[in-house]
Amino acid sequence: MMLFEYSYLQNNGQKTKFSNSRYGSDQRERVYDPELFGLISLYGASVKILIHLCILHLMQVLCIDVGRGTQDILLYDSSHRNMENCSSFILPSPVALTRQALQQAVSQELTPLFYGSLMGGFSLKPYLDKLHSLGLKALAGRSAAKSFNDDLEEVASWGVTLIEDERAASLLCRQGIYPIFTQDVRLQKLLDGLERMGIGKVELTGIAVAVQDHGEAPPGVSDRKFRFENYQKQLESDTDLLGWAYRREEIPACLTRMKAVADSLPKSRNVLVMDTGIAAVLGCLEDEQVASCTQKVLLNLGNAHALGVYMDGEEILGLWEHHTQMLTPEKVSALVEKLLAGNLDAERLFADGGHGVYIRKNRYPERPEAQIIAVTGPRRQLAADLGWYQAAPYGNMMLTGAYGLLRAYQAKYGR
Repeated sequence: MMLFEYSYLQNNGQKTKFSNSRYGSDQRERVYDPELFGLISLYGASVKILIHLCILHLMQVLCIDVGRGTQDILLYDSSHRNMENCSSFILPSPVALTRQALQQAVSQELTPLFYGSLMGGFSLKPYLDKLHSLGLKALAGRSAAKSFNDDLEEVASWGVTLIEDERAASLLCRQGIYPIFTQDVRLQKLLDGLERMGIGKVELTGIAVAVQDHGEAPPGVSDRKFRFENYQKQLESDTDLLGWAYRREEIPACLTRMKAVADSLPKSRNVLVMDTGIAAVLGCLEDEQVASCTQKVLLNLGNAHALGVYMDGEEILGLWEHHTQMLTPEKVSALVEKLLAGNLDAERLFADGGHGVYIRKNRYPERPEAQIIAVTGPRRQLAADLGWYQAAPYGNMMLTGAYGLLRAYQAKYGR
């Protein structure tokens, strides 16, 4: 699409504004159709011209919401008239694929070798116990090992043999070794898959990825506490959801998983990363019903984590975060009720296995209320009997996080 702007022309003290007609009647000017050429040729001695020709390039953005169970993918293409026409996919998450590969290694009685970069991890203990009973050990490159714990001494104490990344790469083809690649975004595989499905060669403008990053906590500090301390710092400096969206160069040093994602993506493309829960909440705002309300409670009930946010417009007034598997419908209802009242107990929630609570006391209304309580996420059935609105932006609940990523990308890089 081509956008054409034209201005007034100064000619002997008189202003002439060019029309959109194909040719002007005055022989001093020839005006070609701006929609076709964007070109104006003028004849005259003292004519000053200011022409702004703006070409709106097609935009393709790959949005990947990486969860514990699935990775939810949207290929946004600005050439499509409707968002619903953009290609989308729900695939097993890299975490699920890595766990599946480890199961294969154990069942075949082979030595698993983790190599690659830091990614989302899972509990190794059940698999390590089985390996040890077979007289085998797991090997891991130091970068890959950080997927399971930031403290590599802790990983080694489980019986994992740590090796340098270069050494890990040299062992991939050795007999008895089962290589397991660790990386949150396997971009080339995704692009190859899109081409094989008939979408054709994808020319990406940018890539937006959501992961949950607890951050690299100092020794002896709980990952859960460290994550929520970072939440609080972010909220105290910026209560807008977009404060959690980072360009490549903006990622805080402590968010090592996000940095690993950004490092794995082409330097020639725009990159944006953000937290999965916040991406889902941001995506809820793309739902027309949610967007029509000012004061609202938005819930993301994911496969692993649950997040509840109380908002005024797009400003966060309070939030809580918990592990979904520890919640019941009754607990979810009580958490929302106390969030609205502004009296959630952070220590009690942490003791219950959650992450934490933040209440912005200086901004909380005297009589807090919500025009809507909206829930999204693959575990939204936890709230099925509570009478709350089930948000589904563009009719697709599973892409809520991906739509949030796109919203953040466009805010950071433009449309």
